[in-house]
This record gives sequence, structure tokens and C-alpha cells, in this order.
Amino acid sequence: MRKFVIWNIVCLLLFIAGCMGALTTLVGVTTTDSAESVGQFIELLESRDFESAFGQASSVFQSSQDVVSMRSNFDNAGVAKLELVPWRDRTLERRLDSDMRAYLTNGYGDQILLWIKMARENDQWKVLAMADELRRHIGPGMWFQTIPSEEELRKLTDSSISGFAKGLRDNNFEEFYGSMSRAFQVGVPFTQFERGYQFLIDKGVNITGVEEARAIYDLRLPPAQADPDAVLQLGGPAAEFQGSFHGLALIEEFKPGSGVGELAAAGVGVEERNVDVLIVSGFYPIDSGPVAFQFRYIYEHPNWMLFRVLVKEPDLTTIEPHHCIQWLLTREVMDPSLCFQK
Repeated sequence: MRKFVIWNIVCLLLFIAGCMGALTTLVGVTTTDSAESVGQFIELLESRDFESAFGQASSVFQSSQDVVSMRSNFDNAGVAKLELVPWRDRTLERRLDSDMRAYLTNGYGDQILLWIKMARENDQWKVLAMADELRRHIGPGMWFQTIPSEEELRKLTDSSISGFAKGLRDNNFEEFYGSMSRAFQVGVPFTQFERGYQFLIDKGVNITGVEEARAIYDLRLPPAQADPDAVLQLGGPAAEFQGSFHGLALIEEFKPGSGVGELAAAGVGVEERNVDVLIVSGFYPIDSGPVAFQFRYIYEHPNWMLFRVLVKEPDLTTIEPHHCIQWLLTREVMDPSLCFQK
């Protein structure tokens, strides 16, 4: 009896193994066509033939994202390698669509899982969407986690500081508040936000000139080498940047329950899900002193929207010494004693 039970168990295990092997083989066979199409798409991206790659995307993809935006996403992601997952890890094709996955390796060797949706058009498989985990539900197009280029970053922070300066001049931050992210507005009522900066209006703080000034950003270490608030100060260690990472900003992924969200004021309306937060800080040099800032932006497709704001008055007695020294370097008369007044 005992031998009979053992034999039945062995037969059952062999049957299950056989079924799994057959299913895996079936997946490999049935996904050949869609895998070949996405493989060609990836090869064209890696060879930087973006026009041809765009031509292999579905019509819905092409109507949702142009080739310039697709190329910008690819370049800003610092892609070093794209590789389709092995056939044994795929899922069965459906009649009109198919799901694939690939790994994006960036300049630091980090692997990012990409989700690829294929669609059948005119009896041919076309790429409908390629995105990382946090953007896989956005829809058609190619969307990766990317740090904005320096030009894009300057447009972003210039817009934020100009809106803040206008609020100070008008004694009214309502328009500035309305330009912030939905997540921030859901979590922080306007009256609460207004109270937070009313003291600057009451003091008559003037930051006129920031609109014409060129921001000087804090230099940040790559993600694997520093915490999100670490910045390189004068005389600090040198850093080598690869791919799209230019050292002027950093993206952190805040996760529910990690505690870091609350610490960084990133728990405003987003604590229930993982989100990307773009962190950038520095100062705008104006005649009266450096206007220090720290902005945090949350990704609300397709834009980075202001999510956390900290702007300091240009007071040389309270400003960070490294900001003050850097500000002096932009002045015609450089008097170091100005930075050490208390």
C-alpha cells in the first residue's frame, strides 16, 4: 500500500512537470512573432534609429507620443542596454494583444523592469506601450523614470520661483498654489499653505530679480552613493556622472510605510502608493543675497508638478555658508566677511 501511494505521488509530480514543460514550450512557440517584433524595436532603439523604431510602433502609440518625446525619454533614462526577458518567462499571446517584459540597464548597472504591451494591427504585431513599473498604467507610448535634462530642469525651477515671487509681490499665493500638483492640493488646503508663508509677506521680503537670475544648483551624488538630501559642498568629493545623471537633481522613489515619505513631507496624498519624487535645491543669486530653495516635484503624467516648496529669504546672516560663498563668486565685489556675520 505504501509503495502504491509513493508511486502515485511520483506519477502526479511527473505529470505536473510534463504539463508545465508543455505550457512553457507552448508560450515560447506562440510568442515567437510578437517577440520578434519587439526585438526589432529594441534593436532599433539601441542603434538610435528612432525614426524607424517609431515606425514600428502602433498607430495608437504614435498618436499618443511623438518621436521627439520618445527619443528624449530614451536619452534621459541613460540606457546602456535593453534586453527582452527569456521566452520561458513570458505569457501566452492573445488574439489582438500580447504582454512582454524587458530589462533596461542604465549607466550605473541598475536593472529596471519594463512592461511592454503589443497590439496586432493589420495582421502585424506593433509596440503599443513600453514603461517602467510606476508608469505601466499610463497608456500608449514609451515612458521611463527619467531625470529632466538640465534645460528642462531650469525651465521647471524657473517657473516655480517666478510663481512664488509673484505671490510675494501680489501678497497672494492663490495662483501659485493652483499651479502645484493635485496630490499636494488634496493633502494641504490653501489656507494652511498660505499661513506657512504669510510671515514672508508680513516681513515685506523682496526677491525681485529671481526671474532674471540663473539658478545655481546643489551638486548631488548619484542615487547609489548618497541619500536624497546629500549635496556636494565646496571642497567636497568629486563625483563622476553617467548617462542622463548630471548631478543637478535626484529622483527618489517613496514607498508606503517606509517612513521616509513622512520625513520628507512626501506623505501628502500619496502615502498609499509608490511615487517618484524629483528633488532639486540650490539658490538664485540676486543683489541682496542668495535666494535658497528646495523644490520637490511629483510625477503626474506627463509632467513633473510641484509637490513641496521651501524658499528662504536672502538673509546673509542665516543662509548656508556654502551658498553664501558661491553667491559671492557671482558678485563684482567679493567680501568674504559678508558670509560670516551673525
